[in-house]
Amino acid sequence: AKALKMSLFNTHFTKSLRLEEFEQGQMQTTDQTANYLKDTWVVTLKNAIKSSFKDVGKGWFNLHESNMETYEFSKLKKFLTQTKFIMEDTLRFLVEDSLQRLVAFVRIACSHRATVKSTACVELEVPAMDNQPAYVINGNSSTINTASVRKPPLLLLELQATKDGTRFQYSTSLDAIIPRFCAVYDNSLNKVSGIPVIEPSIMEELFWAIVPQLTAVHPLEEWVIKGKEELVARITSALVPVREYLAMYDTYEPLLRLSPESYVAALEAKGEDLALAEVKAEIKKHSQELTALYDALPSGMAIGGLVYVNTQKVREVLLKKKEKLVALLRSLCARIPRKMMSVVSSKFAEIEKVLRQKPEKLEDVHEQRKYIDGLPQAIGTLMQDIETTRPWYEYLELQKYGLTDEEAKDKFLGVSWPAKLQRLADRQMAALAEDESRFREDMFQEQDGFQDSLGELSTLVNNSAQNVDLSKMDTVVQEVKRLDERLRKADADAQLYNAREGLLGLPITDYSHVRSLMDIHDPFLQFWTTSSTWRANYKSWMNDSWEKLEGEQVESS
Repeated sequence: AKALKMSLFNTHFTKSLRLEEFEQGQMQTTDQTANYLKDTWVVTLKNAIKSSFKDVGKGWFNLHESNMETYEFSKLKKFLTQTKFIMEDTLRFLVEDSLQRLVAFVRIACSHRATVKSTACVELEVPAMDNQPAYVINGNSSTINTASVRKPPLLLLELQATKDGTRFQYSTSLDAIIPRFCAVYDNSLNKVSGIPVIEPSIMEELFWAIVPQLTAVHPLEEWVIKGKEELVARITSALVPVREYLAMYDTYEPLLRLSPESYVAALEAKGEDLALAEVKAEIKKHSQELTALYDALPSGMAIGGLVYVNTQKVREVLLKKKEKLVALLRSLCARIPRKMMSVVSSKFAEIEKVLRQKPEKLEDVHEQRKYIDGLPQAIGTLMQDIETTRPWYEYLELQKYGLTDEEAKDKFLGVSWPAKLQRLADRQMAALAEDESRFREDMFQEQDGFQDSLGELSTLVNNSAQNVDLSKMDTVVQEVKRLDERLRKADADAQLYNAREGLLGLPITDYSHVRSLMDIHDPFLQFWTTSSTWRANYKSWMNDSWEKLEGEQVESS
């Protein structure tokens, strides 16, 4: 009676199982039942019979019969034969009931008709059972994975990305499901075969050439084959929407393959061609797609009563990638005006550097004043560059994007430059007035000294006519050249003083006497330098070969 109440399969479960867990659990149940039949059941029956007939002695139920012919005609033989038939019937009833339960179990699991609408919506048509009418569930994962479905789906599959990260797949191949169920089905038949008949173990004094076995259910029996065919057909039909659901994720494969960093880098590579409108469009597009993803990607989905797909990891991967892309685009939107502001700030810094230069002469004062006079125009041009960053920052504020400390610092620095430079220019103008006064006094002192040097130069030029001794040519030439250099310097100084007097608005001092001295000195300079050159080359002209003579050099000398 206990054997008839047993089963080769476990058809009671409270949660979805992975295919490996399901197979292992069924194999374990089959092994436990088969071991009970082969060990406990057979031994219990043998011991019960031997215990019942142990005191009978010789006669029709002699357990110690040693003659096979006598045993064949005994009533004990008929009793044990009847026991064998009962055991075979029990075994057959057990196998039939177990296989029918397994097929019915799968039939119920595959009875939910699933229609895949989207990744977030699978319509389930639940058949009538247990005195409950049939009904249809229309909705997303939050409605079909609750008490609406009487039992959780049988198998648990996990949606995941392939190793190369280019497409989606199930953690367990759908092609492996039917072979695994068939293996469970066939294994039950194999495990209950080979159970020994108890007759040889009871009649131990008889010679048994072989130990006969109970006749078991054969795998090729018609009803066994039909049960297996129904099992395959039901599962095959139930897997169709599971494949369709996987195909729904083809839409998200481009996002799976997308590198947010590369995508944003390609946008940033456009440089000045990248407009705010394009960045805003990108942020809006991907922000909307992110919002849609939250609704479109469930954490799990029951696809009929056979399979529950866990999509949590894929959902997290896709959402994180899209969130990262949006964050990088917003960061790009902050980085572009920062770069623009940095360029403007560098130009402002160049202006500041010029303003902070210390004038070393009166001309520097004049140049700095001219530079400061043109400063409003230069600042105005740079202000236009600052204005180009304003729409970017306004958009960031609209997006409630929090600038980092460095980004905020650069923005404030760029905006504050005009006022900062204006204050610096005002201070510099006051300092230039003091420098101009100092340079004016210095010039007056230098001009006094210059007048004294002009008197000395006039004396030297007037004494040039006294040099008539050709034997002192080398000394005279050196003096003449030094005097020429002093005259040229005096002429340059005279022009410098006149220019500075013009800058200061002072009357121009007449230094025409310097040019007169140069005109007086020039004939003496030409005579002595020409004579020196002629004398230096004369020996070569007279003694060297004709090939070494340079006509142009001779002519110029």
